[in-house]
Amino acid sequence: MKTTLKQYQLNVAVRNEISKAIRTASDEGDFLKENKQIELRKYLDTTYFDLLPTVNVKFYIGYRDYYRAVTKIGKNYFTHFEKMTKRSGYRSIEEIEEITDKMNESMIADSYYY
Repeated sequence: MKTTLKQYQLNVAVRNEISKAIRTASDEGDFLKENKQIELRKYLDTTYFDLLPTVNVKFYIGYRDYYRAVTKIGKNYFTHFEKMTKRSGYRSIEEIEEITDKMNESMIADSYYY
C-alpha cells in the first residue's frame, strides 16, 4: 500500500486520539464506549497500518546493535509509530535481507549484561 508521510502522521494522530478515548472510557467505567473505540482502533489497524510496507533494519542505540522489522515510508523508517532519527537515538540505520536467529540470539545475549 502506498501512502504519504502526511497521511501516515494523520492516521497516527487519529489512532492516538482513539487510544485516549479508550483510556477515558475505561476510567469512567463506560464499557460500551470503550468496546466501540477498541473496535474502531482494530479497524484502523487492519485497514491501514497492517497494510503498510515493512523492511528489516539494523541500527544502533549507543554501542548496542538491534535488528527490527519497521515501517518504511519514502526514505523514512518508523518503529512503534515513532520516526527513527539520530535525534531520537537511532544511529546507522541500514536495511538488511532478514533477521536471523543468530541476530536475535546476539541481542538477547547482549541484554544479559545490562
